[in-house]
Amino acid sequence: MFSKEIAITDSHHHLWSPDTHSWLETVKDSGHPAGPLKSVLNYLLPEFFADIEPYNITKSIYLQCSMDGDPTDETKWVQGIADSNPKGFPQAIVSYCDFTSPDVGQVLAKHMTYPNCKGIRQLLNFHPEKKILSEATHDKYLTDLTWQQGFSLLAEHNLTFDMHILPHQFIRAYDVIKSNPAIPVVIDHSGLLYERDEATMKTWRDGLAMLASLPNCYMKLSGFRMVYIDDFAFIKSIVQELIGLFGTGRCMYSSNFPVDKVNATYKQVMEAMEFSIGEH
Repeated sequence: MFSKEIAITDSHHHLWSPDTHSWLETVKDSGHPAGPLKSVLNYLLPEFFADIEPYNITKSIYLQCSMDGDPTDETKWVQGIADSNPKGFPQAIVSYCDFTSPDVGQVLAKHMTYPNCKGIRQLLNFHPEKKILSEATHDKYLTDLTWQQGFSLLAEHNLTFDMHILPHQFIRAYDVIKSNPAIPVVIDHSGLLYERDEATMKTWRDGLAMLASLPNCYMKLSGFRMVYIDDFAFIKSIVQELIGLFGTGRCMYSSNFPVDKVNATYKQVMEAMEFSIGEH
C-alpha cells in the first residue's frame, strides 16, 4: 500500500447525481463500456472522501461529465463545491467547451472567471461500428478547421486539453497537438484501449510512439478497471509501456472514479497501480 507520507494527486475523477447529470439515467442499466452505472449514480464529495480516506490524496482534478445546462454551469457548480470545503477539493476543474460553437471565445472567457478552471475537455472518441465506444457524434472534429481554430484559443488562456480518443484517432491527434506546441494535451485513460486484438494493439502502439515524441503531450495512467478488471499482468504491461514512452514526468495517476468503481474499489485501483509502476 502506498505510504501515507506520499502525497498523491488524483488527476481525473467525477462528481455527479441524476439531479445534475440527467444522462446517468440512460446508462444506469447498460450502455457504458464499464458496465451499468446504477451502483454509482450518486457520487458527490462525501463519497469521494470516503473512497480516498486510506490514502494521502492531497489534491484532485474534476473532469467534465456533461452536466445539464450551460457549459459554464458545471464549472460554477464545481467551483462552489471546492469553495465550500476546507481542503478545497477539487483543486482544479477541467471544463467543457464545444470548439465548433460560434461563441467559443465567450464560453472560454466565462470559464476563466472561476479560479479552479485549468483545462477543457470535449469528448472526441468515435467508433464507426461500435456505438458503445463512441461519445462523439462523428469522427471529423480533429480535421475540422473551425474546431481547430477554437482549440487554438486554449493557448490564450493557458488552458490544457484532455483528449479522449480511440487508437485509430491518434494520427489525427498528433497533427493537432504538434501544430499547437503551447497547449499541453493530456491523453485520457491510456488511450482508451477498450479492445486488445492484434490490429488494435499495433495501432495503439504506433500512434502512441508518435504522440510521445511531442513534448506537450501527456498521459493519464487510468481507466484500466473499466475494462480489464482483474488482469493485473496486462495492466502492468500497459503501464510499463506508457512510462517507457512518456517517462515518469509526463505520466499521471488517475482513479477515474466513480466510473471505475463499477468494477473495483479505490483500494483495488491503487493496488493495481502500485503493482504496475514497480520501481518508477
